[in-house]
Amino acid sequence: MNAVPKLAAPGAGLPALELCFSKILLKLFLLGNSNKAFIVKALREKALTLHLLEGVLPAQRNVQVLIPRLMGMEDSSRNWSVAMTLQHLVTTTEGMVAIAKELTQGKQPKIEVKIENVKPADSIESGVERRYSESVDRLVSFAGERDSLKTTLTHPHPWFGPLDGHGWIGLACLHLGIHRRQIASTLALLPRHQ
Repeated sequence: MNAVPKLAAPGAGLPALELCFSKILLKLFLLGNSNKAFIVKALREKALTLHLLEGVLPAQRNVQVLIPRLMGMEDSSRNWSVAMTLQHLVTTTEGMVAIAKELTQGKQPKIEVKIENVKPADSIESGVERRYSESVDRLVSFAGERDSLKTTLTHPHPWFGPLDGHGWIGLACLHLGIHRRQIASTLALLPRHQ
């Protein structure tokens, strides 16, 4: 039986230098892209993720694998299964779209975003791939309904500070990419005999 690895607590955040660099990258990404570019990025990430899952047995998708920490990912997230990662993406993508939707309607979201509240359970129900796909489709649909996602209202992210609707959807797209790389790393280390 494998010992449970000792990882940082959920919500501990990123190393200070990496967080500073990530804030700069996010700002540049948001400045250089429109919601149409976000749509392209989200659809690309979805296609790449679903391609990674081809031929992976359902039982393999539920095996937790300890991977090296990736840039933009908390230490507490690196011992997840593929199914756990997909569930995290469902939760966060839907949450970010909901925040952006309220901001574009001129409403101040009431939810306090906490990183530790979006960690997945160890056991994930079947159908998470479909729910992942649907959550990305909802992001794409929401972004496609508007010429601009920029809003005067903002809502704070625990790491990146106040973001407008454009910022929340751009962050959601980048977040899809971080965890697509996590899925690739997980699958690369997954025992093939399972």
